[in-house]
Parts: sequence; structure tokens; C-alpha cells
Amino acid sequence: MSCPNDTPKQAPPFEHFAQKAEPGLMASPAVLAIPQTAQLRQLLARLAGIAQHGATVVFAGTDRAAKIAATALASAFHVDLFHLDLAAVVSKFIGETEKNLDKIFNSAEIDGAIPFFRRS
Repeated sequence: MSCPNDTPKQAPPFEHFAQKAEPGLMASPAVLAIPQTAQLRQLLARLAGIAQHGATVVFAGTDRAAKIAATALASAFHVDLFHLDLAAVVSKFIGETEKNLDKIFNSAEIDGAIPFFRRS
């Protein structure tokens, strides 16, 4: 019989839907256009005061710019970034999509991670 401390840490529930972004593969915010870089800096400044309480950020624009911004947020706050395929989260069964989203957001809150939804 093994000791409870010997059990491996269980993966967050949303890892079923997600891929963890590797730090070496993260894009630099320096490749954003100047207005986007300024907006990102403003966002980081605003979030610095409330990050411990959590926040929701919705990006509009190109997938590339949104990915860079989400990566910059994860780097700035030293948290993991998970790329989630929205098609894997949505279910045809009643109530399953809501359950999946609940698991994702609860797990992200507990683990201090950023879920980044992308279109497939």
C-alpha cells in the first residue's frame, strides 16, 4: 500500500481539453503593432492591482495578436497558459458544455492558470 504523499499530482480537469503552452514557444509582445503594444501595457497595469482576485479578459482581433497578448499576460503574472480548442469544449448533449466550462474555469482559478480559447 502506498502512502498518500506518493500519489502523483492529478492533472487539472481542463487539461483534457487543453494543451499547455510551452514557455520557449511563447511569442514576444514586441512583434505587435505599436497601438496594440500600448493597449497591452495598459491592460497589464490595470490587472496588476486586481490579479489576485481574478479577471476576465476578452480579446478581439487576429488570432496571432490575441495569442501574443494572452502569452504576455501569462508571462507577466508567472502563471501557466493553456490553449483550449473550443470545439472540444462544446458538446451536443444538453448541459455538457456548461459542465465543461465550469470545470475549466474552476480548475483555472484553483491552479492560477489562464485558459485561452481558440477556434479550431
